[in-house]
Amino acid sequence: MSEIKIPTSKGRLTEEEAFDCDNDMIPVLSKTQNTLNFQHELDLHRPQIEQLVHRDLGIPQSDFVLGQPSAS
Repeated sequence: MSEIKIPTSKGRLTEEEAFDCDNDMIPVLSKTQNTLNFQHELDLHRPQIEQLVHRDLGIPQSDFVLGQPSAS
């Protein structure tokens, strides 16, 4: 069975490391979840963002890349 790792601003921690950590992990996990939710929303609206950049900045869509969609 693989070990679950929790992403934090200081790297990925195992569940045991998180429990042993002096820091309160709830705010860290909440912040991480909010970031993941925000990335997901950006990914959902990628076509609209690309169209806005194209239209408002006059940059051909073939000349820019927003980046890769985040891994779910």
